Amino acid sequence: MKKKIYLTGFMGAGKTTVGKELARVLQYRFVDLDDWISERAGLSIPDIFQYQGEAAFRMMETEALKDFAGDNSLIVATGGGIVENEDNIQYMKKSGIVIFLHADFSAIYERIKNDQSRPLTKEGMEGLATRYSKRLPLYRKAHHIIHTEEKEVNQVITEIQFLLSV
Repeated sequence: MKKKIYLTGFMGAGKTTVGKELARVLQYRFVDLDDWISERAGLSIPDIFQYQGEAAFRMMETEALKDFAGDNSLIVATGGGIVENEDNIQYMKKSGIVIFLHADFSAIYERIKNDQSRPLTKEGMEGLATRYSKRLPLYRKAHHIIHTEEKEVNQVITEIQFLLSV
């Protein structure tokens, strides 16, 4: 039986990149939750943060999770902060398989430090490190943890396929 797969992790962990390829390999549909929210709101994620605030974005994120309730042939790349709401964690764990794509902060920071499309990068290294540390125990509530550092996308996909087959 197919189960929805939620990919969690800090921004820059590879959720979208891995999710697209995993969906292709498993013949699932793929949804990037941030893109879905942006389309529904008619605003970019940075604009939502700027004009409506992070709290409004987090509410949209929680609502968006439920938009896919009946679709089990789906890979969902979640936003990095989705785990800050315990209800989101519990919903994902009940409705699918949650996989935390883990990378050390230093590796993630190198990937995202110059990415202006990510509103939280404005916090700088110290602010992001604090956010990362706060979220790490929440990410670890996932069903599975995959370390993505120094791995190619196909290696991560192979690990996920193995976890799904056990």
